[in-house]
Amino acid sequence: MRNKLILSVTASLQFLGCSAALDPLDAEDSKVAFAAVHATQQAALEARSTSSDSTAFRTEVAATFDFDFACTGGGTAHLSGSSLVTDELVKADVSTDFASCKATGGGNITIDGSMHYMSSVTDSEVSSAMNGSLSFAGDIHGSCDFDVKTSVTNDEVMSTGSFCGHDAAVTVNF
Repeated sequence: MRNKLILSVTASLQFLGCSAALDPLDAEDSKVAFAAVHATQQAALEARSTSSDSTAFRTEVAATFDFDFACTGGGTAHLSGSSLVTDELVKADVSTDFASCKATGGGNITIDGSMHYMSSVTDSEVSSAMNGSLSFAGDIHGSCDFDVKTSVTNDEVMSTGSFCGHDAAVTVNF
């Protein structure tokens, strides 16, 4: 459950189109590319979790990780980071370095590059930041640089930064 929360914003940004100066991804390809990124990260984190480390009845759970994941079709993904879960806070910090990683979840997509994702959830705010540079080959071909910060409160949703050459600034007030 916590692993899915760690990566949820990655998947939620799939609707944004990517276009870089030299090697653009169109809107549809960017959805496929970031779905592949999310599926691969999720598979790696699930492969790493163990059922013997029960967190039942704990008031605080903190973890760090640093490991290589053999991508299902070849290549690797190196994941490192930390997570913290308390009664008041859920916090995650994940860095992923892809090296010719053939994505999990169908299709022929190879991922190279690095990304960093941070998120925090409290009673009053959900915030996240994601930055990096990824390139894709195979069924889709292109690259995407991104630096996006998102905040959700009871009063507004705000996103700033850029995603694959597009302005990601959005504010919605309630």
